[in-house]
Amino acid sequence: MNDGNKTGRRAGALCCAAALTAFALLGVMSALTLWSADDMLYATFLDDGWRTYAGLLRWHYQEFNGRVLVHMAAQVILHFHIWLFVLVSLAAALAVPLSAGAAAGLERRQLPMAAAVFLCCLPAVPARILCQGWFWISAFCNYVLPTVMLCVLILLAGGLERGGWGRKTAFVLLAAACGASTEQSGAAAVVLTVYFLIRALVKRRGAVTAGAACAVSVAGLASIFCSPATRKRMMTEVKINSLRELVEKLLKELGPAAGEFGESLLVPALFAVLFILTGVIAGRRLRKRWPVLAGLALALAPAVSLFTAGMARALLYAALCVAAAVCAVCLIALGRETPGLLTLTGLATLGVILLTDSAGERTLLPLCLYFLAAVAVLAAPELARLGKGGLTAVVAGLTVFAVAASVPLLTGIVDNYKIELENRENIKTARGSGELLYNIDYDMTYTWTKCDVTFKEEFLRENGLPEDTPVYFYTRLRPNVIAGGVPHFPVLQTEEGEDYITIRVVEFLDGTVEPLNSSYTELRVVTPRRECTVTAVTPNWAVFTWTEDGMDYRLETPRIAKEGRTYFPIEAYTRALGLQVTFDGTDYYVSVPET
Repeated sequence: MNDGNKTGRRAGALCCAAALTAFALLGVMSALTLWSADDMLYATFLDDGWRTYAGLLRWHYQEFNGRVLVHMAAQVILHFHIWLFVLVSLAAALAVPLSAGAAAGLERRQLPMAAAVFLCCLPAVPARILCQGWFWISAFCNYVLPTVMLCVLILLAGGLERGGWGRKTAFVLLAAACGASTEQSGAAAVVLTVYFLIRALVKRRGAVTAGAACAVSVAGLASIFCSPATRKRMMTEVKINSLRELVEKLLKELGPAAGEFGESLLVPALFAVLFILTGVIAGRRLRKRWPVLAGLALALAPAVSLFTAGMARALLYAALCVAAAVCAVCLIALGRETPGLLTLTGLATLGVILLTDSAGERTLLPLCLYFLAAVAVLAAPELARLGKGGLTAVVAGLTVFAVAASVPLLTGIVDNYKIELENRENIKTARGSGELLYNIDYDMTYTWTKCDVTFKEEFLRENGLPEDTPVYFYTRLRPNVIAGGVPHFPVLQTEEGEDYITIRVVEFLDGTVEPLNSSYTELRVVTPRRECTVTAVTPNWAVFTWTEDGMDYRLETPRIAKEGRTYFPIEAYTRALGLQVTFDGTDYYVSVPET
C-alpha cells in the first residue's frame, strides 16, 4: 500500500513538474502579449467614470455587437493592463483541464496528468489560431473565457442530483452567462443544457434545475441576437435557404479551416488519439478486439489529411468531424460522459461559426481547446496504468515537446515585442514633435492586426496623443513609400513579387480619396493632375476611368483590399492618376510631375 502511495506521489510530482514548465512558458508569452485592434477601444471604456461607461455599453450593444458580457471582461482586464491578463490567462489554462478532469471523476493523482497533457500540448496549437485567439486580449475573452465557463458548467452538471441549492443556483446562473457569452459558445451552451435536461428527464431527477438552465441559456443567446448590430451582421453573413446551400457553405468555410488545422501536427494528432482511445475504452468494456482495430484504422485518416489540400482536405475533415461525433456518442454510452460532451461541444462551436462569414483562425481555438481537454481526460487514466519507467518517459517527452513547441512561438512573440518597444519610444518622441513615426514590422503570425481602420482613432487616444496627430508608417523589411517628403504606408508585396501601393498615398500630394458608396467599392480619386473614378468590379479587380483632353480612358487593374486599405499596382498611379513613381533601390518615391 505504501509503495502504491509513493508511486502515485512520484507520478503526481513528475506531472506537476511538466505542467509547471509549460505553465511558466505560457506566463512569459502572456506577459509579452501586445494590444491589438479592439483592445485599444475597450481599454478606454472605464476611463471616464461609471455614467460614461454605461453609455458606452449601450452604444456597444446597439452599434457594435451583442457580446456585452465577454467584452465587459475585456474592458476590465485592459483597464488594469497586462498583469491582470497574465493572471487570467494562467487561471484559464489550469481551469480547463482541471474542471474537465474533476467532471470526469478522475482520481486526485490523475488530475496533474490531465493538466500536464493539456498544458504541454497547448503551445502546439497552430500559431495563428493560438496567437489570434489566446494572445489577443479581446479575442481571449471571446473564445477562451467561454470555453472555461462551459467546462465548469459540465462540472457543475455532474452533481445536480445530489447537490444543494448553492450548486443548483450556480449552475443556472452560469448557464445564463454561457448563453450570453458569444454566438458560438452560446449555441454550444444551449446544446449542452438541452442534453442535461433530457438526461434529467430520463433519470427523473433534477429536471426543474436543468429546465431552468436550458431556458436561461436560450434567453442569454437571444440577448445577443436582440442586439441591432448583431442582427444586421447576421443578415449579411448568414444567407442559407436550402439544405444544399447549407452543405455548400459548410464545405466552403471548412476548406480554410482545414488548411489552418494542417499548419500543425497537433490537430490531426488530437483526432487520431481520440479515435484510438475511444477504441481502446470500447474494446476494454466489450472485451472485443474489433473496437481497438477500428480506432487504429480511423487514426490513419488524420495522417492522410497532411498530404491533401483544397476540397479534398475539406471533405476529409468533414468526415473526421462526423467520426469524432460518433466517438463522442460512444464515449457517453460507455460511461465517459465528460470527454464525450467536450468533443461534441467543440464540434458545435465549429459548426456554428462555419455557417457565417466570420470563420477565421481565432474562431477555431475553442475546437482545439475542447478536443485537447477531452484527450487529456481520456489519457490521464491510461497514463496512470503505466509503470514508473513508462510514466517518466512519457512525462519527459511531454516536457521536451512543450519546450520545443514554445520556442518558435516565443521567438515570434519576443520579436514583435521588440518592435513594440521601439514604437513606445516613437510615441514619447511624438509627444514633443507632434508627428508619430510607427514601425509596422510586426509578424502577423504572432499577433493580430496593429494598423487596422481603428488604429488612428483609438491608438492615439489610448496613448495620450491628439486626434489630429499625423501618423507616418515605416518598415525595414520592404520598400517604404515616400510622398510629399514623408513616409506613407509601405508597399504590399504579393507572392509573385509585385509591389502594390495604397490609394491613400494621393492624400500626401494634395489629393483626395472620396468613397461614393457605403461599401467603398467605388471611389473618386483626385490628384493635382486629374480626377478618376475607381470601381471595384470584383474583390480582386478594379477599373479606373478618367477624361483627358476630351477623351475617355479606361484602365483595368488588379486590386487588393487588406486591413481597411486598398492597394493597386504602380501602373495605376502612373497611367491613371498621372503621378510619377520612382524607385531608388530601397524605397519608392511618389510625386506630381512638374509638366
